[in-house]
Amino acid sequence: MLKSSFVLRHRVTLLTCLLLLAMVLSVQPLSTTVDAHEMSGRDYFSIPQAAFVQPLGQIPSSNQKYAAGRGISLGGIGAGSFMYNQAGTFGPWDFHNPVHEERILTQAAFHIYEQPAGGSSRVTTLATPHPLGSVLPAWHMLSPGAGTYAALYPFGWTTYNPFASDISMRFWSPIIAQEDERSSMPVAYFDVRLANHTSSADTLSVMFTFPNAPACLQTSCTRTGFYSKLYQDSTTGVTGVTLGAADPSNALDMQNTEWTIAALPQAGQTLSYTTSWNANGDGSDIYNQFSANGTLNDGALDTSNSAGAVAVSTTLQPGQVTTIPFALSWDFPMTLFGTPPSAYTLWMK
Repeated sequence: MLKSSFVLRHRVTLLTCLLLLAMVLSVQPLSTTVDAHEMSGRDYFSIPQAAFVQPLGQIPSSNQKYAAGRGISLGGIGAGSFMYNQAGTFGPWDFHNPVHEERILTQAAFHIYEQPAGGSSRVTTLATPHPLGSVLPAWHMLSPGAGTYAALYPFGWTTYNPFASDISMRFWSPIIAQEDERSSMPVAYFDVRLANHTSSADTLSVMFTFPNAPACLQTSCTRTGFYSKLYQDSTTGVTGVTLGAADPSNALDMQNTEWTIAALPQAGQTLSYTTSWNANGDGSDIYNQFSANGTLNDGALDTSNSAGAVAVSTTLQPGQVTTIPFALSWDFPMTLFGTPPSAYTLWMK
């Protein structure tokens, strides 16, 4: 059993991530009231009337210390956290005490492949430019205003307009009253809802890309010796790609740390994966692979182990609706204060 991350050091194995992701179907938000502005005649996730709703990526300029366009914070109590912001990108970051970083991960995003029956296919990244930066240059971003961003902590929702089918996403981390253990889990869930209300079949794939990233960009976060590995759980059906780092030169609290991205395909859905693509390139390698037919190569595109991806594909007939659960989990259980070999303290979260 995973211990509270602010009490004891923990090792978040992929098995833990699989169990958490399998649990997502039994830990759902409370029923909500549909916001008419949010729905706009399309079949999206229901949004509470009390939620903050903003056009996706239409972010005003800010003269304050922190950039505008912030979003729902994901991550358990004491586990480190990041924002899934109003542009659909990952950041800012509060992952390495006492560092707060105004940055995004340019390689982290969700992507849609769509091919209506008899039509041409296209791939779109579900993100817009943000004051802190944009995703990789080879990726086809959404235009600001091509959807909405809604927030009512601990849940957030995004909707996307430019597709034939109705596509929306709900994202959240378990923050549960009087449940310290589950509320401190280092995990975030992303449920992607696909609804085909057209008159013909629509082939859709959702891809989640993520880099093998350090906890921060300071020299105290040195993290190298990348590896990646695939885990598949035959009992739950979850498949995940784990991205880790092990090298004698790593900072003490970066050694043997890991990220895991995973998905739980439902009936009629197919999962594919890539264990390695070039996080330091322009993103064309993983994009070209995904653009071919909406699937990945079930292997590696390079030997860098610097980024991974999972994708789930399905063909929806007219009137069909489905939801694809994705998860992100991390294993960064320690925080280093000071610089070895001088005086330092290694705290267990």
